[in-house]
Amino acid sequence: QQAGEQPALLVLLVAGYLYLKRYALVDFLPPLASVYVTAGLSYMIFRVLHVFIDTWQASDRRQDLGAANLFNYVASFLTFTAGPVQRYEEYLEQSSRAGDGNNLTSADIKYALGRMVDGLFRIALLGPWTLTFYHYCLERIPRHTLAFGAAAVVYTLYIFFNFTGYMGLVIGLGRLFGLRLPENFDRPFAAANFLDLWNRWHMTVS
Repeated sequence: QQAGEQPALLVLLVAGYLYLKRYALVDFLPPLASVYVTAGLSYMIFRVLHVFIDTWQASDRRQDLGAANLFNYVASFLTFTAGPVQRYEEYLEQSSRAGDGNNLTSADIKYALGRMVDGLFRIALLGPWTLTFYHYCLERIPRHTLAFGAAAVVYTLYIFFNFTGYMGLVIGLGRLFGLRLPENFDRPFAAANFLDLWNRWHMTVS
């Protein structure tokens, strides 16, 4: 596309996203006749927007775009549902070397397996345990006021364990495929304020 077409494509992309997600802003429009789900759509649009804006600002990068590369980047099974959002140029560089088994060292394998085991531990054990305790607290809210605060804290931990567990799993698995996916967390509960918490909680979206 010509550089002048990029703003129109960006507007069209965001409008399509708002429609598919059925935001109240476009609720007056008729829904699609077929049933569909939008799993992973948010993270796909983050990646597409990044490519559009990045290539718009730097015309020399357009030559790197290819249909197969772009599709693999946008719909990567490692980052499809919840990120992390890797920059396109990083993905392109790493994917070109991913098939070379010589790039995978014993340290990479040890690191990858460690992250995957830690991720599975959070997803399969810590997440379900905190969710069970959350429902336990909910049942006691009418009789115990403190149960409401406990439920809020425990549910926050549940989201944290599931999100960090998923990230550890895909980062470790990505390392085995030769991809170094970016980290998404930087001690979020050590944040000084809410904005700092957001920046630490999902670094690649920030």
